[in-house]
Amino acid sequence: MEYAKRQPSSGACQLTHWESTFAVWYSLKKQGNLAMIENIAAVKQTTTKSHAVNLKLSPQAAREIANLKQPLVVDLELLFSCMIRKQVHFLDEVHHDAVPLDCNNPKIQAWFRAVGTKTCLISDQPVPDLQTFPIKRIEPFMPKWLDLDFKHGKWRGEFGYIASR
Repeated sequence: MEYAKRQPSSGACQLTHWESTFAVWYSLKKQGNLAMIENIAAVKQTTTKSHAVNLKLSPQAAREIANLKQPLVVDLELLFSCMIRKQVHFLDEVHHDAVPLDCNNPKIQAWFRAVGTKTCLISDQPVPDLQTFPIKRIEPFMPKWLDLDFKHGKWRGEFGYIASR
């Protein structure tokens, strides 16, 4: 991930696209204008192709995947609130704003969705006022890898952004 770079001549910081997008969103959120940015067509998520993700399955997950009759639907959620949270959900159906991910496995349908809240909640519990986060250029936010495991009868997942780990 890129970080702010210092300009040698001026000494000022130049923000990366991710940092400037988050700064605009946070500013509008503080002002209570999050609904305003949702209505701007230019910043809505649009994509038609899937993004490749490096998939790693635990031995238990690989056995469970092999026995599935239907593809496993995996939702990778990046939540922007007063803090940023990554969470993996296993769903029955995909949200209409989700962006497809290519795991190179026909038994896994992975999707990515950046979301935001109107209120600050620091919790692993479901968020009541979740909204699709409007990102103009989504590529920097797309995950690089996805790890899946199956323990004690439940799916577990984790995703990240650094390609070599």
